Amino acid sequence: MKASNRKQQAAIPAAPIPPAPAVPALTEEVKAILAANGLKAVPAHAAVKVLPTPEQLAKLETLKADEIAAITARKDYEVSLGISRRISAAGAAAKAAGQKQFFIAGRPTLAQVIKVYGPKGPTMSWEQRAKAGVPAEKFQAVLAEKSKQ
Repeated sequence: MKASNRKQQAAIPAAPIPPAPAVPALTEEVKAILAANGLKAVPAHAAVKVLPTPEQLAKLETLKADEIAAITARKDYEVSLGISRRISAAGAAAKAAGQKQFFIAGRPTLAQVIKVYGPKGPTMSWEQRAKAGVPAEKFQAVLAEKSKQ
């Protein structure tokens, strides 16, 4: 932003916030009507809590039951196919090991991995990259060497 724009913005005074409109007092007639219907006057600023009707509650319970049934059916189907959305303990350990190697390598970008390992680099595991001759510990040194060329 240019300095002239900042000066112009600083010169514009902030608009004052208007006060809240006054709430008229309830007349005796309105108070009598409320009392006759078993209601009481509530200040305008008080929060109003609307409770659902029994019909609405029943519909909500039906919707919840249908949703739970759909989720259960989907999970049963995935189990029957041998699909699991949860990662196994071995999978979690492998993921953690790969992340550790990634941090040891200095969190390389995709372009850096391609520069060091070639076009197949991103699809290789860290074990395969180490067998290719560049383990994670030497990644930054090899990258610096290849950057000089």
